[in-house]
Amino acid sequence: MDRWAGRVALVTGASAGIGASIVRRLVAEGMRVVGAARSVDRVQVTTLAARQGTVYKILQSVTNQCYL
Repeated sequence: MDRWAGRVALVTGASAGIGASIVRRLVAEGMRVVGAARSVDRVQVTTLAARQGTVYKILQSVTNQCYL
């Protein structure tokens, strides 16, 4: 996983379940993760702050179009 350190990943469903687990693992490996979720307030940014990577959260449902 060292080759992915510092890279950016987009994870949908980041507020719970498998999506949240993937976010935690990628941040622990030093990646910058954009966590997209319908319940953006549930994306655990504060608990991930002490890890090596960074997490950014955005409000998004994959059933709707995303305009950044």
